[in-house]
Amino acid sequence: MLFGNPVKGRIGSVGHPDQVSRFVVTRIFNDGSFPQFGPHDGLDIDNGGPPGDPILAIADGKVTVVRVDSNGARIVRIKHEDGYSSGYAHLEAVLVKVNQPVVRGQQIGTLGSTGFVTAPHLHFDITLDDRRRDPWPLLEQNRKEAWMSLVLRERFERCTVPAGTPFFTHGPGVGTQKRFTAEARLQTVAESTDGNWRLLRYQDSASAPRELLYVRTSRIRPQTPRDATYDARVVAALASG
Repeated sequence: MLFGNPVKGRIGSVGHPDQVSRFVVTRIFNDGSFPQFGPHDGLDIDNGGPPGDPILAIADGKVTVVRVDSNGARIVRIKHEDGYSSGYAHLEAVLVKVNQPVVRGQQIGTLGSTGFVTAPHLHFDITLDDRRRDPWPLLEQNRKEAWMSLVLRERFERCTVPAGTPFFTHGPGVGTQKRFTAEARLQTVAESTDGNWRLLRYQDSASAPRELLYVRTSRIRPQTPRDATYDARVVAALASG
């Protein structure tokens, strides 16, 4: 089953932070298989701006939950057919009520920053028979776009980038370009399937590993042979068929 987008507009992959897309995934689904990331039961979708963008039902269904959690986040949950349900958190405004029928594409609220957040975004999840699923391959926009998938590495490839190399941060403000002020040592965590972008863990000689960030693959100098360094595991594979 494939679903519509929960926001009005195209959602950009974490592997393509500078593509022409108003919305970008800033944190991916992780069921604990990859300890280099903290566990995360959905997608964080950032609009790169202030609250207020429409949040949409991804399919026909009935609203089962409208609540505010212990941190103050406004949450809506919708039950769909075939055992699926979808969740929408950190909403600024909620425009539906419990037991209300909704149709695909109907506005159910607005993107916000309620609850424990660092910037306005939508935390979006999908469950099947009460088990969380990775939402990314279940969105219809991704059916024809294998390049949107992200490949995580089971082992890291060490590399360096020269001073002046531009990068994008992983998290709120992902579209903001910065530059390294000195040569940096990094490790590959993930790569877009078209090979153009790497998600990297940055560290320097005086500290523990720092933030995750994106760098164009063409600017990276591997320190170890690529083919002999790691295996790949597809995390955001497209729906079969």
